Amino acid sequence: MKQAQINRGGAPVALLEELPRLESAVVMYLRLWCDSPEGQAQVWQDFHGFFGGKTAHMHMRAFEELLSAILKHSRRPLQRHQLRCSCVGGDENAFANFVVAAALGEREDAILLASNFMRADMAMLAVNMAEPVGLALSQMVLRGPLSLPFNQTISPTKH
Repeated sequence: MKQAQINRGGAPVALLEELPRLESAVVMYLRLWCDSPEGQAQVWQDFHGFFGGKTAHMHMRAFEELLSAILKHSRRPLQRHQLRCSCVGGDENAFANFVVAAALGEREDAILLASNFMRADMAMLAVNMAEPVGLALSQMVLRGPLSLPFNQTISPTKH
């Protein structure tokens, strides 16, 4: 039973290339941010490259604060797959759908999705934080190429 608890939320539920581009971007930015300082620098670079100056800093701080709140108030450790893994885990999928629902103004759905991976008492705060993040990411995805490894071969991971 201990092993099942460790992997809860990490079970593959989708393939990255099958997700809509915005959801894929959310998953990849989550992975990059949590992967390493170099990954965080890449996220900063992408925001700065798209928005530039103060606007980039504002959006990046919002992203950073959202992830900090999610990780601090999670019900258990948020499970993620490796950066180049083609699978999308349950937690990653819930997080991506949460951010997109918040950006679309679907607050009740976003709260429900947030409760999959974080404490319920913090879900509304997280929705308020996720809305501008989702809107910024949607601008980046819809208006320009991202330097994420979407066009690179993503090797399947054995689970």
